[in-house]
Amino acid sequence: ADLKLPIVSISSSGRHFAALTESGKLLLWGNGSSGQLGNGGKSNSEKPEFVNAFDNMKISQVQCASAQSAAITSDGQLYLWGWSGEEPIFTPELVPQFTKKRVTNISLGAYHVMAMVYNEDQTSTVYTWGNNGKGQLGNGTTENSKIPT
Repeated sequence: ADLKLPIVSISSSGRHFAALTESGKLLLWGNGSSGQLGNGGKSNSEKPEFVNAFDNMKISQVQCASAQSAAITSDGQLYLWGWSGEEPIFTPELVPQFTKKRVTNISLGAYHVMAMVYNEDQTSTVYTWGNNGKGQLGNGTTENSKIPT
């Protein structure tokens, strides 16, 4: 990838890295052992590579966690890939629970997700899901959740 592209946002897990260009293109590199580079496999990358799944989309936000990555498109759709808690996801997958909504912010923990969704009444709702052994989902339990709640 041409490293002379104007970069507007970056994220790092310590094992893999992401950069978002001014035109909304996403580059990832580093450790890909859980599919977190979104390149269709477990391969590592020693240099920034475009995520081909987003060729026809504009990305507005990116986040990296230890073994997963997330991106929000310019129209507020959320994609996740990498370690899902059960198995790796090697290419970005749309989170179906939010297809009729607009995701405005995303944060990843080691194996859990927090997403902020804009509501029609101009408020926002925060959803969490993933591993919850230490109560990190903030829902009053320590039970894992596979779906946003």
